[in-house]
Amino acid sequence: MKRIYQKAMALFMAGVLLLTGSTALALPYRSYIYDAYKEPVYAPDVYVPSKVINGNTLGVGDFNEPSDIFYNGKFYIVDSLNNRIVMTDKEFKSAKVLSEFRNGGRLDKLNKPSNIFVTADGKLYISDYGNKRIVISDEKGNIESVITKPDNMVYPQERDFAPMDLVVSSSGMLYVIADGIYQGTVVFDSHHDFKGFFGSNQVEVTLEVLMNNVWKKLATKEQRKKLERNVPVQYSSLAIDSEDFVYATVPSAKDASTRVRKLNPNGQNILVGADDTEIFFGDPESYVYKGEISTTILNAIDVVDDKIITVLDRKNKKLYQYDQNGRLITIFGGEGSCDGVFSDPVAACAFDTNVVVLDTQKKNLTIFDITDYGKIMLKAIDIYSDGLYAESVDYWKEVLKYNSNSGIANLGYGKALYQMGDYQQAMEYFEKANDKTQYSAAYKEYRKSVLRDNFTLLVVLVVSFIVCAFAVIKWKLYRFIARAFRRAKGGAKI
Repeated sequence: MKRIYQKAMALFMAGVLLLTGSTALALPYRSYIYDAYKEPVYAPDVYVPSKVINGNTLGVGDFNEPSDIFYNGKFYIVDSLNNRIVMTDKEFKSAKVLSEFRNGGRLDKLNKPSNIFVTADGKLYISDYGNKRIVISDEKGNIESVITKPDNMVYPQERDFAPMDLVVSSSGMLYVIADGIYQGTVVFDSHHDFKGFFGSNQVEVTLEVLMNNVWKKLATKEQRKKLERNVPVQYSSLAIDSEDFVYATVPSAKDASTRVRKLNPNGQNILVGADDTEIFFGDPESYVYKGEISTTILNAIDVVDDKIITVLDRKNKKLYQYDQNGRLITIFGGEGSCDGVFSDPVAACAFDTNVVVLDTQKKNLTIFDITDYGKIMLKAIDIYSDGLYAESVDYWKEVLKYNSNSGIANLGYGKALYQMGDYQQAMEYFEKANDKTQYSAAYKEYRKSVLRDNFTLLVVLVVSFIVCAFAVIKWKLYRFIARAFRRAKGGAKI
């Protein structure tokens, strides 16, 4: 597996640059997916880089370690070390800078802001990391409210409140990743009152954790104080969908299926094993990249229309995209100095049908346009997710013409056929997707349909069998009685 992947990645990096159109940049990478057997295979591009935008392009001067981007009809860019928010239309033709705020009649400024979330009514929720607070304001810089460290014994009072990422639900519930807080996301209600923690991770059992626990039992009190605490894994980013399900990335999750989590109101992950399919996020647990063993570390997430999940691997400079059930759509991007790849990508978001990636080291945004293949793929996912199974068939078939290895297309096509009652053909595509559960379900239904369609014939055969069996039994009984009668008469013939 590792050897195959190494060869594949070598080909990716050394592949011929492909031109995808007069307006698109040359591609310095090859998009890929994993087949049903978790082997990497080339795949048609769902997205291609079309243009690069920086601060000078927008007319606001150079960015300085930009840290986040948000789209809500327009773009909001967190320019961290410049202590400002840059707002621009989706065509990147008109920009506005928000660097000064008015807080109760006095001027106020941000200090190393890290993240932003904008509600439907235009309220800006800004993670003001350096000031250890959350700022809620309008687009003109009028501060409506400020959230600071909760004065509550449930919150670790020895820890600061340094917000790193946040999302807001439709009802105004606020979920915050705070630096050094491992109990889960910090939760505030619509009145900004502290409500506790949400979606706490479990402490991952590693060799280091086990050794620390053993050593603590043997160590002195003073030595135990110096030992590193065994704490749960902290989330690295958040997103929220229209139904207020919170999505989170876990950068050091040992299980690849839990690197991305969809948390229900109880804080439980409901994305694992969704739809009875085996899922994993990122690349396999370990793979060879540029001659070294590397591991996926996801640091940013975005959810569009409750159907498409986009996550960013800051370490390996790649983007992964999945449907709502965690089935892989595409993997693209990579490391490099040229346009279309990244030096230090920190945030990504989808807008319309495209994707934009923020690179803090390059101090720019790369816009990726969707391809014709991508449009067909996302259309198939969209209408299938809406329950329009028959309408999705032709789109899935078209996707498979481009890429017969697409697990999501084989599975989607198979499920559409299943919902339409074509169980025999559905079995074929479930087999291609290596989905044993769905194949078994289709086989059972196919067996039932065969029995149902041939019921009359089966009845005739069963009745015929019974009549024949009765005739044979009657004949044998007659012969038995005849022999017994002959023996009784001294062997006289009848």
